Amino acid sequence: MRKCTSRLLVGVAVVWLLGCVATASAQTVTFNLTLLGANEPDGAGNLGAGDPDGIATGILALNPVADTVDYNFTYSNINGTAISGFHIHGPATPTQNVGVLIGLPLSSTAVPNGTQVGQVTVANDANLSAKIDQVLANPTAY
Repeated sequence: MRKCTSRLLVGVAVVWLLGCVATASAQTVTFNLTLLGANEPDGAGNLGAGDPDGIATGILALNPVADTVDYNFTYSNINGTAISGFHIHGPATPTQNVGVLIGLPLSSTAVPNGTQVGQVTVANDANLSAKIDQVLANPTAY
């Protein structure tokens, strides 16, 4: 089940397609997300590759003016020994498992429950500005 640990939180791409709500201000677009391990696809596109009862809820805020990505998620029911990754995949459909677009540094590796909070800036990713613009141009693909 170690594989399932990281797969719950890498499902950001899938969750956007499952009814997230976006709100915009002059600079920041905030997505209220619920991540479900059961929605994580495997390499062949079969759903259920993540922790079946794992869940995370929180916000992802993209600021194209300041070139920042802020996140705050609470997760629970994660099996395994540690959280090993937290990031945004895409572009993809709900049944595709594609590479990481934006890595989100881990603030905790605790299981089965915990919180991930942080910020990504151009100091972390020199191409962050273009990636934010890419996500905001078509958020349902992430």
